[in-house]
Amino acid sequence: MYFKTIRHGVLVLLCALPMLASANPSAPNPNFCLDDANQKQFADLLANNLSNTSIVRLVALRQGLCELVSHQQIPLATAMDLWAHERQNVMLEKTKRRLNRLKQKTD
Repeated sequence: MYFKTIRHGVLVLLCALPMLASANPSAPNPNFCLDDANQKQFADLLANNLSNTSIVRLVALRQGLCELVSHQQIPLATAMDLWAHERQNVMLEKTKRRLNRLKQKTD
């Protein structure tokens, strides 16, 4: 249970990086696709959580968005918006699952 909580915490931190970077709208958007350390974090996160479909989905989306940005098929800002939207969906799904489990325990 403790390790599962740590993994979820890591997921939240990794997912929050783009949001923290976009907190200042006048600053240019950093391209996390070009950050080797960030790429390694996501690769490690995936390797350690292959059965977690939420993490797999986010990593797959990130890789796809990075590829589209690198081929200049979509702008970086669009990729960041799509990432933020999907990250929010994953976190909302997780919260709903936890609330349902709590509700079932109290029923």
